[in-house]
Amino acid sequence: MQRKIQSAPTIVYPESDGEPMTETEKHRDLMIDFIQMLKHHFESANDVYVSGNLFVYYEEVNPKKSISPDVFVVFGVEKKQRRTYRTWDEATRLILCWKSQVLVPLQRIWARRKNSMHPCLR
Repeated sequence: MQRKIQSAPTIVYPESDGEPMTETEKHRDLMIDFIQMLKHHFESANDVYVSGNLFVYYEEVNPKKSISPDVFVVFGVEKKQRRTYRTWDEATRLILCWKSQVLVPLQRIWARRKNSMHPCLR
């Protein structure tokens, strides 16, 4: 009797939760302004990615482990279009994100070491 080998299930990392954005006009405008200001500030750096309102997945094989910051900056990765940001697919991790008018330093301990800091942070 032959046994069938089953493949692992495909894990889907959604690009949207299907819900409309619920920001106020002021909140939306601030988000867009921050993204544009940061993109302008880092325009000459090829290894700084600025984005916002994008799902950021931080645990492989668990699509429920995600955040969707209004604005975020990643140092040490290619500046390119992404539909989602999966931390395990990138060479480095998320550095700073902004959600609901609060700055959240996700990698503060990592960034404190001068040798591991991106030149823009020194």
